[in-house]
Amino acid sequence: MSKHAVSQPNEDRGREGKLQLELSEIVQTLGIPLLRLRILMAVRNAPYSTGTELMRHVECCRSALHNHLRILEAGGFVVHDVRHVDWSDKPVRVYAAISERCEDAAWALFDAVAGE
Repeated sequence: MSKHAVSQPNEDRGREGKLQLELSEIVQTLGIPLLRLRILMAVRNAPYSTGTELMRHVECCRSALHNHLRILEAGGFVVHDVRHVDWSDKPVRVYAAISERCEDAAWALFDAVAGE
């Protein structure tokens, strides 16, 4: 195999495994932190999740989660709100993705890579 050949992912992984493998290779090559992308995907898939819920979903520590959420908020991809939840006496932060911003970024990346 030449050094430029692309290895095929294991067929047993199914579509989701292939997508994740390709995604991790792509973001690593482009210099996008995979954890940040996983957090954004989690926020998009489960709007109004708390930090604790997101931390469990993406399997990271609290400080890493909050650092990436801060960067995503500064970039306009995520917003937070303070709400009361059933399991806490105190109000907690919940996070939601800004769909339009995420879609615009995805299309901009597509256009840049596809040369459109």
